[in-house]
Amino acid sequence: MENKILNVTIIAGNVHQLRLAANLTQTELAKLIHVSTSSINAWERGHTYPSLINVLSICNYFKVKVDDLIGVPSMKN
Repeated sequence: MENKILNVTIIAGNVHQLRLAANLTQTELAKLIHVSTSSINAWERGHTYPSLINVLSICNYFKVKVDDLIGVPSMKN
């Protein structure tokens, strides 16, 4: 199996694009997924990663796969 490293820039861009496509402010998204606005800002700027629980919250809200949010292609058997 190939070793994959998460790319913070991809995650940042994906969170940002999903939020904009939903016409939400950072504050609105923060309230919807129960985090601080500064967390959303840090994720979108690529300063930090969202935790696993926050990744799941983002994916559930936007109805996207975790692999798509974090930029890892799905592995096939």
